Amino acid sequence: MASKEVRRIALVVEYDGTRYRGFQVQSKGMTVQGTLEDALQGFLGKYVKTQGAGRTDAGAHAYGQVVAFNTESEYTEQVYLRALNASLPQDIRVLKATQVGTEFDPRRNAARRLYRYLVLSQPEPSALWVRYAHHVRHPLDVEAMHRAAQGILGTRDYRIFCGASRFNGRDTVRTMFGVRVWRSGALVVVDMEANAFLPQQARRIAGTLTRVGRGTLEEAEVGALLDGTSSEVSGPTLPAHGLYLMQVVYKDGILDSSSPTGQDFLRETYS
Repeated sequence: MASKEVRRIALVVEYDGTRYRGFQVQSKGMTVQGTLEDALQGFLGKYVKTQGAGRTDAGAHAYGQVVAFNTESEYTEQVYLRALNASLPQDIRVLKATQVGTEFDPRRNAARRLYRYLVLSQPEPSALWVRYAHHVRHPLDVEAMHRAAQGILGTRDYRIFCGASRFNGRDTVRTMFGVRVWRSGALVVVDMEANAFLPQQARRIAGTLTRVGRGTLEEAEVGALLDGTSSEVSGPTLPAHGLYLMQVVYKDGILDSSSPTGQDFLRETYS
């Protein structure tokens, strides 16, 4: 009997990471990847290994995570979409399902990743934002934060923003294409776009810029951190619950991972 053709399916996944110990499967604790694989196994009747575009931290969220897997099933993409959403918990949703080439790797084929960090800047904390934005009771100078962020763009060694001791002997060079800081009411938004991010890099950049916004770190010191000419340290590493993986951009438009909800979420007001 001839073997069935192997197909590769890519999913665009949105999730509230509050209950999970991150995206990637771990030996202990519930993860987004593990929950997706359980849903696939329940649907297909056998274990299916998945690959994700990024390892979001425990408590972090996503509007456009990309997950791919191989299957010999002949189900259509829409059947996968409906079946998975019928069995997944409400804090994980599959937004799109698309057949891609069997060589597609959601992590290695990614050209850019867009992360967003939310800071709630107001005197008192919010009951509704407590799981989705980091609270700072002090006013923040958003314009100063934005100006300071321009000093860390380009292809650079970002070891200073991830804890150097963890990466001895490993490549810590990345390309930051853009950082924008803007305000939407009481929310201060830090949008970061790079080819890839080191662990905690986005959260530590947001923490460094928040110090600029409070006036406890000079704007010029942010760029000087990368140049090695500053006596300051980066950070702090802000909590993961304010971090969102917004979109993964692929070469040649292989896959559109933009989320309709994510596209409309907090219209930009900074200019």
